[in-house]
Amino acid sequence: MSFSFGFTSDDLNTNLCERQSTTTAANIETNNSINPLDAKELNDSHVVQPKLENLDDVLRSLKDVRISYEAIEIPPMENHTTDIVKLFRRDLFDMKHQLMSEDNNTINTKDDDELDILIHEDLRKDIYEGGLKSWECSIDLVRLLNDNFNNSHNLNFDQINCVTEIGCGTALPSEYIFSQYLKQNRTSGLKLILTDYNSSALRLATIPNLIISWVNTSLNEEQLTKLQPDNISINNNEEIMLSAELLEAFNENIKAKNISLELISGSWGRKFSTYLHDLLNTIPKPQNLLVLTSETIYQPDHLPLISETLIELKQNTHFTSVNAMVAAKDIYFGVGGSLIEFENYLRKRNIQFNTRKVNAGLKRSIVLM
Repeated sequence: MSFSFGFTSDDLNTNLCERQSTTTAANIETNNSINPLDAKELNDSHVVQPKLENLDDVLRSLKDVRISYEAIEIPPMENHTTDIVKLFRRDLFDMKHQLMSEDNNTINTKDDDELDILIHEDLRKDIYEGGLKSWECSIDLVRLLNDNFNNSHNLNFDQINCVTEIGCGTALPSEYIFSQYLKQNRTSGLKLILTDYNSSALRLATIPNLIISWVNTSLNEEQLTKLQPDNISINNNEEIMLSAELLEAFNENIKAKNISLELISGSWGRKFSTYLHDLLNTIPKPQNLLVLTSETIYQPDHLPLISETLIELKQNTHFTSVNAMVAAKDIYFGVGGSLIEFENYLRKRNIQFNTRKVNAGLKRSIVLM
């Protein structure tokens, strides 16, 4: 069974391009006796090791940062009557400006070469995995989520207690779920586990986007004004100052609404998987887990890692149900990754799945596990 979305890659001016890498693929062990997550190469010094990021530290690093953002409107699927989705996203140039202006000896500990890559490149394997940009397959996930939650096809939003987005970057799919939870004024509980290879992406893109969404969903103009310094002017609701008062209000409000934000940076592998499962297994039963990921199978050597990570999540008996959505381009030209390889890997591991095609000039799909 398959269906088509009614949009093309030109619908949104998101400056989305093909991820490219000319680096030779690492030789990750994939034989039957060794789980790819346990490959010794994942401990090499050039690989960024997984780390639990502290939300309070991230918020402190954003104090008194003035950020600009844009609203993006995502139309519904073809022949569907759901409303247009409106999300908010920090401007890419604004994130890069913050990187350039920060004191390297305090917040930014990256060397000059890595900082230059973050500012000037879309992606560099094992250094920067593109988390500051919004890639088009993440938009596909938002549309599918919006259709499911509004039409109750496969997922009941009220029953989703925990969401994990792997390789989240700007985290638009998670932002959609976060904003829906806020709009419905729910307090039943929502745990968001957001992961990205680069801690910079979590700090500069992921968390700011959730804050911007909270501001535009939960605050009126008067409430926002009270959380802004008196000596600054805000430009047409497209800028905000992340004052200490605003950050504190955000943190207190999400806690009051029973929302938990957990962050993991670094590479996939056994250590990453252990962190993930430890966070998930602290959730009381019974719960339903939704796993989201987009544009994460673009490298052939990444494919076994993301596949095994998803498979282990699917097999986690702690949850009443586990649904996974993997959005990807059918072929990543010049890189080597492909949807067919991912599907074949799942078949080899006897994992059931359903692939839904996206109606776009550049062929894209969403695999539902």
